Amino acid sequence: MAIPLCVLVMAVSARGGPALSGPPDAAAGDDTVRNVWVFFEGRPARQGVAPVSAKAALRRQRAGFKAGEDDRPVDRGYIREIERRGGTLRRQFAWGNAASFSISPSRLDEISALAFVKSVSPVAVYVRRGVGGSGLAKQSYASSEGGYGWHMEMVNVPQAHEYLKAKGLGDPGSGALMAFFDGGFRLDHAAYSRVREKGSVVSAYDFVDNDAVVRDTDPKYISIQGDKHGTQTLALAAAYHPGVYMGAAWGARFAVARTEDAIVEMRVEEDNWAAAVMWADSLGADIISSSLGYREFDSESESYEYGAMDGKTAVVSLAAAAAVARGVIVVNAMGNEGSGKAGTIVAPADVEGVVSVGAVGSNLVITSFSSTGPTSDGRVKPDVVAPGVSVPLPAPYSPGLASYETGNGTSFSAPIVSGILALVLQAHPGISADSAKARLYASCDSVFRNANSTAEYKYQAGRGIPDALRAVMAGNDIFVKVTDKAGTPLQAALIKTGGHTYATNDDGCAVIAASGQSLPIQLDITYRGEERRTHTVVSLPHAGVVALEGVDAAVKGGVKIFKSVARKNGMVRGRLFFSGYEAGTAAAVLICTVNGRAVWNQTLPLKPDGSAEFVWDCKTGAKKVAAGVYLLTVRCGGSAVSGRIVLAD
Repeated sequence: MAIPLCVLVMAVSARGGPALSGPPDAAAGDDTVRNVWVFFEGRPARQGVAPVSAKAALRRQRAGFKAGEDDRPVDRGYIREIERRGGTLRRQFAWGNAASFSISPSRLDEISALAFVKSVSPVAVYVRRGVGGSGLAKQSYASSEGGYGWHMEMVNVPQAHEYLKAKGLGDPGSGALMAFFDGGFRLDHAAYSRVREKGSVVSAYDFVDNDAVVRDTDPKYISIQGDKHGTQTLALAAAYHPGVYMGAAWGARFAVARTEDAIVEMRVEEDNWAAAVMWADSLGADIISSSLGYREFDSESESYEYGAMDGKTAVVSLAAAAAVARGVIVVNAMGNEGSGKAGTIVAPADVEGVVSVGAVGSNLVITSFSSTGPTSDGRVKPDVVAPGVSVPLPAPYSPGLASYETGNGTSFSAPIVSGILALVLQAHPGISADSAKARLYASCDSVFRNANSTAEYKYQAGRGIPDALRAVMAGNDIFVKVTDKAGTPLQAALIKTGGHTYATNDDGCAVIAASGQSLPIQLDITYRGEERRTHTVVSLPHAGVVALEGVDAAVKGGVKIFKSVARKNGMVRGRLFFSGYEAGTAAAVLICTVNGRAVWNQTLPLKPDGSAEFVWDCKTGAKKVAAGVYLLTVRCGGSAVSGRIVLAD
């Protein structure tokens, strides 16, 4: 099954906007019911602003948006007049003062002539467009450690997750509400076990069948796997299958909307999409992630020209722009119309303020199918690019519901970026949508292997590939990961700087707030009681991995006697360590003769790094022991280590 964006089948006027197809007399002779938009003149002042959730109101406030005329409902009297003339109401689009109706073409002239009707135009129909080739490859993929595939590693999502954990900010994406629009969603795959357990999908609506069931239940839909694509795009943010497959923002909450009818070539009628945008806004969604887009049509005479790719013409672009104005972060795929020439962009990726996402491969080369900018009014698009070739995805119809496969398309690039933006919102509570997008853009790396010196390259790659860790880090933070020489994380390493001591967590990570310190900043790193290394920070924010030579994380306990051959009238000092125990856990030190007779013992609490130090004065009670060999045993919990002490005369 091919993985595409969408193709639009509709008509346009000479002005570049939508218009009725065919002359009026032709329309009058055709009694096939059509779906049309009716745009109205003005709104009666008596109607109040449509209510939204408290979360939506707060988000709008952060964006500096004040509800106005566009937030008033479409006049019910206008709607009744259209219904009285044979129209059946489909959707209301208050932001555009319009409503869509199913109606006989023979009534269109009469409706167009009404004093309160501004214009009538067809409801555009979008059809998913394939990338080419065989589409999804039925194959498994090799996940990296932790379950993060190459697509997440390229944009530094695993490191961003470690940073958020080290700061104690909760599960990745916590606090964000993400809305996904697609052809349906199945949540019975292993990748969605946490979503089911936590109830992370907080709202769902089917805008095709007008109910709350967003998975396919009709056998005719199941046979074509119509909800597969949506299931896979959502997983790139929501999946949680540790060690196998991880999404970018699995701690977020989700609202999912079915806006496509798979039985008719994955068609999306734009009034459903516009209604879903308003629905998501009313819920308080922070992010809308969509793979809608179009450029080519069945009939060249019924196409938007390139000049219409200005972010202000298509209804879907108007809806997306209105959501952006209300503080929603709208992320949309660029389209799969090809990177070989400029201007293959699709709507609503053409909207200023929408985060438009192109596709790049693991080789850092822009894909051949990824659509290009600029917009028709000269703006740079895409904004960013993200992995879009051989992207690992759950296989929702596979036996056992725990298998994975790969797929291609900017459809899969967009939700990766949506997930990163959820992490930004989590790391910076209360941040505005514009500031969150600015952080995303500032994190991008614009260097690609197929880059050239021509200005046109920016219309393929935009700002480049985002870095999730850079995007989430606070300006004065130092993020350090301490490992052994093999790269294994070291828990309870102690980092001293600025009069404070920080301990690494079970990922080997620590975040240090460097406010008030002057550069360069020196970090002194101690592990298992020994000073191991100094790390110097010369700029902020800073992220780095510090590998400690001579340390093996696989060794879970040990003891070091500083002077294993000592005079019997001297002192014997030693240091012990145990990994995996809480600070304060008791470690019991016992010294015996070779015959097993105990001569000295001490109980010591472990320090935060799992170490402790002991001092033996070579006495048993008040009496000096004889010269000879003594055996040292240290026990902590179920662990034990041993050593040997030689006392000379």
